[in-house]
Amino acid sequence: MSTFPFICFGEVLWDQLPDGPRIGGAPANCAAQAHNLGVESYLVSAVGKDVNGKKILEEMTGRGLSTRYVQQVDGVPTGVVHVMEISGKPSYEISKEAAWDQIGFRPELDQLAASARAICFGSLSQRNETSRATLKRIVSLLSPEAIRFFDINLRHPFPASELLLENFHRTTILKLNDEELPQVVDWFGIGSAEPELFSKWLFERFPIQAVLLTQGSRGAWIGTRQDSFHVAAEPVVRLVDTVGAGDAFSAGFLSALLRRKNDWIGAALAGAACAAGACQCRGAWPE
Repeated sequence: MSTFPFICFGEVLWDQLPDGPRIGGAPANCAAQAHNLGVESYLVSAVGKDVNGKKILEEMTGRGLSTRYVQQVDGVPTGVVHVMEISGKPSYEISKEAAWDQIGFRPELDQLAASARAICFGSLSQRNETSRATLKRIVSLLSPEAIRFFDINLRHPFPASELLLENFHRTTILKLNDEELPQVVDWFGIGSAEPELFSKWLFERFPIQAVLLTQGSRGAWIGTRQDSFHVAAEPVVRLVDTVGAGDAFSAGFLSALLRRKNDWIGAALAGAACAAGACQCRGAWPE
């Protein structure tokens, strides 16, 4: 296990798949995949004091994942998402009220943030002011060298464009996919969905150091302030489903980057390998 704490902030929930429930939520998926890669990952989230919450904590413990920073909150249910496959891609119906909306800041998060080498977060967990304020405070406590990885991860109803701008200001690596790129470009009137032009627009306005664009079976594009690269997708021998593949890519990418700083191609190749592995098992958590 590595000695560089990696924070995954946001939702943990039950994905209701056609063949039954499985644990999910982008940050939780990333934490589980990173743990399997030997990274000291910590999920900062919340579950309800209900059966679903208890099962999540038991599952995490059984897999060797820390539950220290997964809060249990009163009066709000553990999150649930109904997942459907449409044209080979997952579609999500997300519960409007969930425990992960109520992630509060607690004293033990001070030390975790101060020692962390990286944090991964998305837009969905910021739909409620409580969790959003906690994330903002954690990020403010990170060391200047820590990676701040923002996976846009757009879900209906889409977040306000102002929320994305706020997050761009606290991001060092931005991740999005080829379906999200045109949407973001349209919101900000950038005029072109070419990755190079989009990245240039970001670099001129925000402290972002790299943009990671995942492109499904076409691989991934990485743009930095110095250069840009493309890596091919790893072959998938037996496709089961694509749920959590993007989160697996994030985990592989960040795990490699934490070990070899600025090795963008190596990190992308590691991400592609993890994503391919995720496509060959049911649900978002590795068996």
